Amino acid sequence: MVQFALLADNNVNGWQQYRALRGIVDETAYSADAPHADRPHEIFAEDFRALFGDALANYSGTIENAGLAHPGSVAGLASFFAGLADQSLASNIRVVAGNARASRGAVRFGRSGSELVALDVFDVSGRRVATVSPTASASGVEWAWDGRDAQGRAVQSTVVFARARDGQGGTARVTRLQ
Repeated sequence: MVQFALLADNNVNGWQQYRALRGIVDETAYSADAPHADRPHEIFAEDFRALFGDALANYSGTIENAGLAHPGSVAGLASFFAGLADQSLASNIRVVAGNARASRGAVRFGRSGSELVALDVFDVSGRRVATVSPTASASGVEWAWDGRDAQGRAVQSTVVFARARDGQGGTARVTRLQ
């Protein structure tokens, strides 16, 4: 989910930049048809998890493709990902109450328009942790998320992403403070 939200397959320049940073430019070795650990989408997901995942996501301290440098040691990789996240913050879905950069509790998301669709909240592994019902507002649609998962437990993920079920409006990123 994170890869599709931040770096679409048709973003050729973005993928070229990512592949160059990771040293996976050889398309015969690193392709969608390669073994699982050598697929660019999988490497992207592992890099994201290793760089932004919480303690549970990084308990082993390793990545799936042991032949690659650990993402934390790749110069410019973290800022590349941060740049992708900043692009998504410019989307139609935005944080209207709370702080997109750092939040401890409830967050209210909004967008213009009148389509009342559910909003899904995902952790960095792409797991949906909550679904939030929409409400109409003077400026469009809003979703109030209390920071809890579907079972009522506080979400422990360091970073979460919110996306409307209709796929319109992009993805908003929120950093969660523990």
